Amino acid sequence: MKQQRIGFLSDKLTLEGIVTTPQTVSAPFPGVVIGHAHPVFGGNMSSNLMDSISLKLDSLGIATLRFNFRGVGSSEGIFNQGKSEQGDLKSAWNTFRQWPGLKKKHLGLLGISFGAAVALDCMDKLKDVAALCAVSPTENSVLRSKFGKMKIPKFVLTGGNDNISKGPLIEEAILKTSPDTSFELIQGADHTWTGQEDNISSVIAEFFSATLLEKT
Repeated sequence: MKQQRIGFLSDKLTLEGIVTTPQTVSAPFPGVVIGHAHPVFGGNMSSNLMDSISLKLDSLGIATLRFNFRGVGSSEGIFNQGKSEQGDLKSAWNTFRQWPGLKKKHLGLLGISFGAAVALDCMDKLKDVAALCAVSPTENSVLRSKFGKMKIPKFVLTGGNDNISKGPLIEEAILKTSPDTSFELIQGADHTWTGQEDNISSVIAEFFSATLLEKT
């Protein structure tokens, strides 16, 4: 796996990111942009979970961009509870779409916890999203989303021990907004996914493999 640290602009702020590209297959590659969890829960682009997901996707020949939202790590600015972060995600998405060697019609979006809420809130501002995966979103972020208008593969998963993204409530919210969205409850996992990194990474990779690698 080749990794490259990058900087890109969002509202005149410089945000940091890491682009990974596979070395075992030839370009062009599909790709996934990954938005991290809330900093309160240790969310950043270099967390164990983010690393595990990137490695798993790389093993399947899928490139990634993971980045720090404003005010996290070395990204400039002040954390803004998901409001200005929508612009951060849009800037990351547009940066990745222009990256050399990518299949621009085979790009997926992955958000984890806070990152999932940001992704759901700004989906209508992103161009050419081919597949969406939301990990541990809140019930409210699902209910206010435009899930039903997204005519792409959608997958939501949360942990059986998650007291923030509660499985029954998330499943009910999905049924109200977008019954065609796939849902999975991972037993034994809490909101941080500590100790479950490999398990959840495999589930995510399977989804993007089916939706991006096999996409014609």
